[in-house]
Amino acid sequence: MRMFMGNRNNSFPGKLTYDPIVVFMSDSNYQNSEMKDKPVVLNLDKKIQTLSLILADDDPDDRDLFKEAIESKSLNTKLEFAEDGKCLIDILSNGNPLPDIIFLDLNMPHKSGFECLIEIRQTERLKNIPVVIYSTSSSIKDIEETFEKGANLYIKKPSSFQDLESITSRVLKLDWNKYKPHVSLQQFVFSSKTL
Repeated sequence: MRMFMGNRNNSFPGKLTYDPIVVFMSDSNYQNSEMKDKPVVLNLDKKIQTLSLILADDDPDDRDLFKEAIESKSLNTKLEFAEDGKCLIDILSNGNPLPDIIFLDLNMPHKSGFECLIEIRQTERLKNIPVVIYSTSSSIKDIEETFEKGANLYIKKPSSFQDLESITSRVLKLDWNKYKPHVSLQQFVFSSKTL
C-alpha cells in the first residue's frame, strides 16, 4: 500500500494555515458513524468573500458543464478557465492573486496536466495551492502518478450532471484544514459513490 504523508506546515495562498489532507470514505468504512452525516464546510478566512477557482480543461463542453454545475449550487465562487496546460501556467504566473483551488484535466495540448502538476509543486509561489485532478481517466497508473506528484484529490469526470453538481458542491465545501484523511491512495480518489 502506498502512503502519503502530507506537510502540515504548508500555508494556503491567502490563508493562515492549510493542511492538504482530506478524508473521503465510503459508507462501509466510516470510522465514526457520527461523522458520516455531518456536513463538510470550507473554512476560509472571513475576509475572503469569494472562492476563486481555475478549471484547466481543453474540452469546451466539459468547461461549460463544470460552470453550470458550480452556478447551480449558488456558491460564492469566481471561476476562471484555462484552455490548456500552457494557458494555466501563464495564468498562474501573471502575478495576479492565486486561485484557492485548481481543477486540472490530465490530457491537454501544449502542456499536460502531469506537467502542470509538477511545475505547480516545484514553484514556490504555487506549491501550496490545492490541485484536484479532474479527468476522464480511471487508470490506476494515472491515479498513482498524480498522487505521487502531489495532487490533493482525484475526481473521475462524472457521467451525469447530477453527480457533477454533487461532487463539485461537496469538494468546494471541504474544510481543507480540518478534514483529515487516512494516508491511503484509496481515499485520494473521490467519486459520486462516496457522497
